[in-house]
Amino acid sequence: MSGMIWPAKIFMVVWAIGFFGILAIFITMLVKGIKREADNKKQPVETADVKVITKRILVTGEHSHTTYFVTFENASSSRQEFQVDGELYGLLVEGDNGKLTYQGYKVIDFNRY
Repeated sequence: MSGMIWPAKIFMVVWAIGFFGILAIFITMLVKGIKREADNKKQPVETADVKVITKRILVTGEHSHTTYFVTFENASSSRQEFQVDGELYGLLVEGDNGKLTYQGYKVIDFNRY
């Protein structure tokens, strides 16, 4: 690197910072996902009578990664939003009533009445 001209040195430094920055973000996201899954598995499996209040999607990235969310309300009017897969999202309609089985922040099943 000693024989390189200064613009090339700057490029290499900027490239390395960018590469390691993206790598750090990726590792952080991976660790958070693993931690969240571990936290969910520690929670008891619960079942509640709920109503589907609202549905929403979040589209991110160049290649349109879609994340699906559904908000449920239980009998005591307490609301909780869950991230769900696209299949369940497509089957649910706002206003649906049913039995929600979940563990932590993970939906296991929803059975419509």
